[in-house]
Amino acid sequence: MTQDTTSFMLVRHAEKIHGLEDLGLTDTGVLQAKETGMALLEWHPTRIFTSTFPRAVQTAKIIGAIHSLEPIARECLVERRVEPPPGEGTPGFKAEWAKVDQSRDYRAYGGESSRIAGERLRSCLREIARECPHERVVVVTHGGITRDFILGLVEQEPKYWNLLRTPFLGSSIPYAGVSGVQFYAGTFSLNFVAVSGAGLISELASPDGARRG
Repeated sequence: MTQDTTSFMLVRHAEKIHGLEDLGLTDTGVLQAKETGMALLEWHPTRIFTSTFPRAVQTAKIIGAIHSLEPIARECLVERRVEPPPGEGTPGFKAEWAKVDQSRDYRAYGGESSRIAGERLRSCLREIARECPHERVVVVTHGGITRDFILGLVEQEPKYWNLLRTPFLGSSIPYAGVSGVQFYAGTFSLNFVAVSGAGLISELASPDGARRG
């Protein structure tokens, strides 16, 4: 990591208990969070931030415990905002959510569009980078808004298309999947997208691993 670079690992929360309310992680999700935390051991994170949603907070606490880091909660890291939040169990929710994936300016239930949510995450990460210069930062957030942020980077730098899976929908980011991002001289760059477990270990051990962290 160069002297004035902040490196990020954007982690989607682990598998959640499905329902109208956010009840945290399943037993499988707990194992996924532990696996991601262990995979990051060689990366040596210095901070961990998290969305305020219970599923993200629980994921962050599991990862943080492995690295002796206490998660810092930030409201700006929550999933796409919908008021009132209908939840996955609401009839028609998945179809509405999919429309946000398909059109960057569609606003499900009058909430945030993909473009707006992505810009919110970009602003939040920029603020964290200012607070944590020269650090390695884990950020536990959500699949939809991570996708939105990455698509914003791709729109500005088409070279990143080759890092994306096709079609690149929110579901393309696995539970506890990690995307590597750097912030340098006011600009974000994308290193890899939506990898987990052994794939993450492989990414971090690649020949340009030093550039990634």
